[in-house]
Amino acid sequence: MKKLTHFFLIFVFCLSSLFVMSGCSQTYDQKELAIWFQENIIDEDLYISKTCTEKENASGGIDTVWQAHLKDLPEVSFELIDRERIQLFRSHEIVTTYHQEMGKYYSERFQNEYPAVFEGLTLGVPTDSDIPSVNGMYSSFSEIQTLCEKMEKFEAYLDQQPYPCLIRYGIAYQEPLTFIADNGGPSEEAFIDRQTYIFLENDDPQLKEDTLSSLLQEWSENSFANYALAYQIELESYPDELKKKKTESDQSSLTIVRSDETEIQYADLFLTRESDLSFGCFFEVLKRDGSYEVQGSASQFSFTATDGSRYAFSYSFQEACSPTSYNDWQYSKVFYYTKNDEKILLDHKPVIFQDLFQELTGDSYRLS
Repeated sequence: MKKLTHFFLIFVFCLSSLFVMSGCSQTYDQKELAIWFQENIIDEDLYISKTCTEKENASGGIDTVWQAHLKDLPEVSFELIDRERIQLFRSHEIVTTYHQEMGKYYSERFQNEYPAVFEGLTLGVPTDSDIPSVNGMYSSFSEIQTLCEKMEKFEAYLDQQPYPCLIRYGIAYQEPLTFIADNGGPSEEAFIDRQTYIFLENDDPQLKEDTLSSLLQEWSENSFANYALAYQIELESYPDELKKKKTESDQSSLTIVRSDETEIQYADLFLTRESDLSFGCFFEVLKRDGSYEVQGSASQFSFTATDGSRYAFSYSFQEACSPTSYNDWQYSKVFYYTKNDEKILLDHKPVIFQDLFQELTGDSYRLS
């Protein structure tokens, strides 16, 4: 009996621990919402609506929503939300759209006052965050500095405002040869899913030691370096001194593993963000190997394999296909390569996966 009681107590303890870790199970009233807001967002007088609305959230729980505004800023209305999450247990948390609405308010005022500065920037809301983002996309390496300076000016404007607003600043390269999603316009996801996307939030501790523009520029240049060296494109627009710095400092370069287990490391060739081998780097590997008949350039080339077949790869080899979805992206095109002029469809990325590389060369590749 004692043994049974002992096991029962352990079970109750474990169940209670899971319950505690899963979050608070109680709902929140208006007073508790106001206290949370003043402790976590800004300690200002607050007006909260007397009535609330309910709607289902992504977890299947219910969002209980109150409208609110700062007492001295009634023109900016935001939501205070008692969010019910349904996972192992039901739990409740408080979230707010304060930063989103303040971001809209400040960005509209800034654009009216400095329209040229905000040109090329867009305001969005990341799917993984409750704070808004200001994003910029560049079409050439030389545009990075200008985008960063524009974001710095907007951040300086925010610093002068009476009420705080958290912002995520994001920058990405257009990647015109390699990014083929149908919904690739200036949406939030269009930035996040690009290989070159970087971001910095304006409450990051690193900003105590450095400026927003300098950090964004440094990270963007490094990200562009990763992309350019991984795909072997746009290298002519990338300064030699930064390319040298990148290849000397980065530890994720490419290693080819021969069938006899000997290894060749290429310090100036890199795999993509997903650790795949791009068309461009495949060209460089074949050319440097010396045993293949290779013609063309990194962006479009052909070679003769050991079995005598003629293969061709190009970033322009894109084929229409039935619309498909991948990570919420819509694709109606895929990349392909040719074998003796016959098209062989690949994926939505211009890369040589490990199995295809082994089929074509008998070798494998990995990160160094």
